[in-house]
Amino acid sequence: MPVRLDVSLVGDRYDAGGEDPRRHEWPPHPARVFAALRSVAHDDELEPLRELERLDPPLIHVPPATHGASRGFVVTNAIYRETKADDKKTKHQVHPGRTSGMKRRRYSFPASSRIQFDWLDGDQLSDEIVAGLDRLARRVPYLGRSTSPAILIFSRVANPEPFPELETWAPSDSTSATSIRVPYPGYLDELNDLYAQKPPQPSWQAADSRSRRWYRLADVPEEPVLETWESPYPDLVILRFIGQRPPGSLVNIFTQALRSKVMRSTDNPLPPALHGHDYPGQPHVAYLGLPFTGFEHADGQLMALAVAIPGLERTE
Repeated sequence: MPVRLDVSLVGDRYDAGGEDPRRHEWPPHPARVFAALRSVAHDDELEPLRELERLDPPLIHVPPATHGASRGFVVTNAIYRETKADDKKTKHQVHPGRTSGMKRRRYSFPASSRIQFDWLDGDQLSDEIVAGLDRLARRVPYLGRSTSPAILIFSRVANPEPFPELETWAPSDSTSATSIRVPYPGYLDELNDLYAQKPPQPSWQAADSRSRRWYRLADVPEEPVLETWESPYPDLVILRFIGQRPPGSLVNIFTQALRSKVMRSTDNPLPPALHGHDYPGQPHVAYLGLPFTGFEHADGQLMALAVAIPGLERTE
């Protein structure tokens, strides 16, 4: 029978940031939930978490949400030590011995306070393990930052249908979906190691490739996977412009000049792969311009020229 975690956001908001402070975290990441459970677990209560991290990534049911950001001075974890070099630093006026710093915070306002996580392979967990997870969940005071208090409850569900107002995020193979952090076998040990460091490190640093899964909205058609093939050019020699960069409209002039330079610098007879003549069915050396494009403020100037070298097959 699947296992469900019900989350009620008491303040009707979700405040969370991660390794990228420029983006809000929505939907909430299962790895954040796991870290919250670990934060309230005693050392003799870790077995339920070791069982949970072995399960497949869960479905995430969340309501639609609006997002925002704010900036302000907040108390930091750094301890203030008064020295002559610190005379210009600002002590925190409420917390003695602490400093304050400017922080940018991301937050989300969901349309409802309910969030659900469903582990469909939760039948692998015994009733004792589920009860242990529920005991930990009921101790968690908040999810994300302390400004988003929450109530967490684990249970088994015979029919894992979410509330009607919730939309479902499901694991996907499409790399155009949203990257979400999830627990994995060994994640608990990673968290323990991060906490044991001096000073303790944040849990999102355990964010290697094993903790990343692609998720997408289940009721949104998945984008078709683009066909890929192996490039006939395994080597690319890049010649970067230093200082002034020519405009992209001159790419033909520069690539022709590069081709002529390479031809003049090569001893005769020139290999067919270099000029492409009388070399049917085989790729030959290509001369490319690399302009600055694809971004909002891209100006199209040539960043570099390149020589693409094909992988040649030996013929008898």
